Amino acid sequence: MVRCCTLFTLFAFTYPLTAQDTVEEVDALARDQLSVHATADSFSSSESKRILAISEQEFFSDASYETLREIFSDRFERICKSELDSAWLPAFQAWISKHHSEKKQELFTSLNPKLDNVENALRVVNRLIKSHPKKSMSFWNLVIALAVTWDEPRNVYYYKAHAERSGGIVPKELANCSDNFAYFIDKEEVFGTKWKSLPWEFLIFSIDHMTPVIEREWAVEHFVNDRKMIGECYSEVPYDFTMMETKRRRTKLMGKQYTLPNLLSLGGVCAQQADFASRVGKSVGVPSAFVWGESTYGEMHSWVMWVQLNRVTESQISFSLKSHGRVKGDKYYVGILKEPHFGKRISDRHLELELDNVAASPRNNRHADRLVDCYELFAQKRSFSAEQRISYLMKIIELCPCNRRAWIQVANVMRSEESQSEKFSNKDQVVDKFISAFAKKPDFTWMIFQEMISYEDDLNKKIQLYQKLIRLYQRNGRPDLGSNAKIAISSLQIESGNTEDAIEGLAVAIMDLADDARVMPPMLDKLEAICGDDKELKTKLVAFYKKFLPKIPETRGKRPSPHCIEMYERGIATFKKSGDKQAAKQYLAKLRQLKSK
Repeated sequence: MVRCCTLFTLFAFTYPLTAQDTVEEVDALARDQLSVHATADSFSSSESKRILAISEQEFFSDASYETLREIFSDRFERICKSELDSAWLPAFQAWISKHHSEKKQELFTSLNPKLDNVENALRVVNRLIKSHPKKSMSFWNLVIALAVTWDEPRNVYYYKAHAERSGGIVPKELANCSDNFAYFIDKEEVFGTKWKSLPWEFLIFSIDHMTPVIEREWAVEHFVNDRKMIGECYSEVPYDFTMMETKRRRTKLMGKQYTLPNLLSLGGVCAQQADFASRVGKSVGVPSAFVWGESTYGEMHSWVMWVQLNRVTESQISFSLKSHGRVKGDKYYVGILKEPHFGKRISDRHLELELDNVAASPRNNRHADRLVDCYELFAQKRSFSAEQRISYLMKIIELCPCNRRAWIQVANVMRSEESQSEKFSNKDQVVDKFISAFAKKPDFTWMIFQEMISYEDDLNKKIQLYQKLIRLYQRNGRPDLGSNAKIAISSLQIESGNTEDAIEGLAVAIMDLADDARVMPPMLDKLEAICGDDKELKTKLVAFYKKFLPKIPETRGKRPSPHCIEMYERGIATFKKSGDKQAAKQYLAKLRQLKSK
């Protein structure tokens, strides 16, 4: 097959971000979703007694897994009784409870009454068991994956927008939920035991698409032997330069069927390449996703991400999360994708963290989540102090070190009035454990770090804690996160009266990241706000811009750099405001010359 031009990243197909597409918005959605948990009054009296009756020695150990799973399953049946009665006949409920109680409990505890469409999910299960009574029990993880994904059709990855942008026509015979199940059980021998043993948390990224079965069969025929690095088929799709140059007015797919074979032969831009690779991956049984993100130049681009499996057992999974089309030079630190379970947009970094938790031990990961759900019950019934709350949560973290829900609750305790008044000694150790837990995957740390250290009143010590965080980000090559911490430190320095240090720290950071269009505006905003209308500081700001602007690359490939244009405009505005007419004139001429290229 002919490989497409490797210069595709210079012609990333841009489209505007919506507010919900920004990393900050996605993180906010993730925080809201992770904060959904059981309150103390959501348990019935009998459920509370059963939970509180478990000994402390057993509670945080594997020994209580089945006990808690049964209690939470019973709680689900109570809360969702109307949905159960509507979706399942009494005889069916009795049969699954008697003959497959463990499978029923795993299903019920995978569904979230607040976030899932429970009735639709139960109907999916009912339909699959009726149509494939034996196979459904052998492929129970697959059944759960389909139930939690296809309960809401809008959660399923649908490529209609990519087809429309390319002028292609979506085939009429799209695969539904039942087609997905039949297809994957038919391919049991082709995909092997690794795939069959995957937990449902991984499988949702294989069964969440509508690609017609005939196209999936084609994908197996052409790509099943390339499963280890399946995402590299992204580069098999020729880049349609005409589509990019005419802004979609003319494309090679115009008026043709938008199918996997046609994509491979006719091509598209990065969105079509990523769509092709992600659906080929899913079709050959590899959990895959279409991902998009913003480059260092402020442009949008799409790539593919997939799970490369190394070893799979019931208790542990060895895998790596791979990407293709995510070129290092463009510094796509974070990507965004649609998560199939709840249909929310999440970052690929947070997804990797969640899959790591499952891979380390699916059982421990699920158990830890139930323990978080019991947290408020224990805290209220036993009148926990802030220190006792932390102690409870840290035991969960010992079970699953990167459980984000547990850490969010820790942060809530650390910022509470009760915690501020209590002088227990291990607060610094908790912060150190937090940083070390996310040493290799630091994205989540920024989401709650300010709350984690809110107990600290000493501004200099607070700055030292932020500096620890910056070192973590530096080790991981994440200036996007580091810039946030730099801004936070500058605020603390201003508060402590060290304005010069705040300005110097920001100026150095900005100089180091002069070519990064994403991190630059917030740091410049902060620097300009600090200088304000102070005459002496404004003079320093002008001197800074004279050193800063020449460091910015003027072009992106052969095109003028939008980032450089934006920075020149900021510099010119600063020069004019300060009365430096010569500098303003000089850079206005540079700007005109740049725009004329």
